[in-house]
Amino acid sequence: MRRLLLLLAVIAGLTVAVTPVMAATTFHTREIGTGLNAYFTNAVWDQDGNLPNGSYFETQVEAAERVATGGFGYAEATVCVWHNEFTILDGNLTDESWFGACGPYDTLTVNKKLASGNVIASFEAVECLTWDDTKGECIEEVNLGTVAIDVTATGSGPLTNYHGTGSGGASGQYQSTYHGNGSYREANVTGTVTLDGASLIAGAPQASGTLFKTKSGYVDVMHQK
Repeated sequence: MRRLLLLLAVIAGLTVAVTPVMAATTFHTREIGTGLNAYFTNAVWDQDGNLPNGSYFETQVEAAERVATGGFGYAEATVCVWHNEFTILDGNLTDESWFGACGPYDTLTVNKKLASGNVIASFEAVECLTWDDTKGECIEEVNLGTVAIDVTATGSGPLTNYHGTGSGGASGQYQSTYHGNGSYREANVTGTVTLDGASLIAGAPQASGTLFKTKSGYVDVMHQK
């Protein structure tokens, strides 16, 4: 009977539709990383979250070595610095300027128990002035000068361990799941951060930081018709 119905369908010129099978490619990636970050500022906020009239700065340094293997493997050894200067007048922000730049470090050492760490680096700070969205690249840059960093972090708080999971994406298109383990410890930080020899952290009564290590895994699924 089934063969007869199929034969009648062909004779009648009917088309039998076949649902396309969605092909999926799965990438497994593992990432291991260690690093430190430091924050320097001369802004001392009062209990109401206000600053008196004056000029202030904030400087942040983060250095990390990350190695990923598998589907999206890479090796990254970078240090980044962000510097912000601003003026407060009668509770209002009246002037602000900032820059951010990243480059390779010369050395980065982080104790296995996150008891201490140190980063030394010197690189040219290049800022993008014009970004071309169609090309996905910077088409106009300016060299701000040479950044020199020598920052030491000494663990000051308890070692905190964490574990987390997450997922995202769109069903039938791209999906990703994540699981991560890591540790971090608050740290006291000291050192120097300069731009063309001029200090970016001079007169900073407040300095804080963290030492960290991570071990993560990713599963990325790409769907194609």
